[in-house]
Amino acid sequence: QQREQEGALEAQIQMQRLLIDSLVCKHGFDPFQEGDVCGRFVSLYLEALNSGVGNKDRNKIDAILEAMKAVEDKYPAVIRDSSKMKQILSYFLSGGTDHILNGDENAARTIAAVIIMFEEFIAFSVEKTQAVLHLQKLMEILIADDHTLVSFFRKRISCTCLAKKHKE
Repeated sequence: QQREQEGALEAQIQMQRLLIDSLVCKHGFDPFQEGDVCGRFVSLYLEALNSGVGNKDRNKIDAILEAMKAVEDKYPAVIRDSSKMKQILSYFLSGGTDHILNGDENAARTIAAVIIMFEEFIAFSVEKTQAVLHLQKLMEILIADDHTLVSFFRKRISCTCLAKKHKE
């Protein structure tokens, strides 16, 4: 009988977790399946980015470009797959939105620059809709005011989580 109660309690806890997860907006991001190549891509990118950003002798743009090179070398098929890159962009959009909502605008600026890098790369190398990478956009977002930063994310996510913040 005790095992039945423990089993019922465990089932109840799992249901509560599912309910909580369903209430937390992911800002349009559909989480990667365990072991998905996109998840591994993101992990490598973030590892390379964080080691570059943590180095005081490097600027953020260099760190972003170095992290891009790391994933391009290890995952060339992913970086040239528009649908996979859109999933990866969705991950970063969700994270950047959470940073804004949690008051960490500096982290959100870095994530916005990462998003711009990926968007530029997709347009230049994958879809071939532009002739050059516009790195000026990265520099601009890194110094953007808070309203511009919120607008950047707000127009790229499918939810209304940033609507109130945008009005501020």
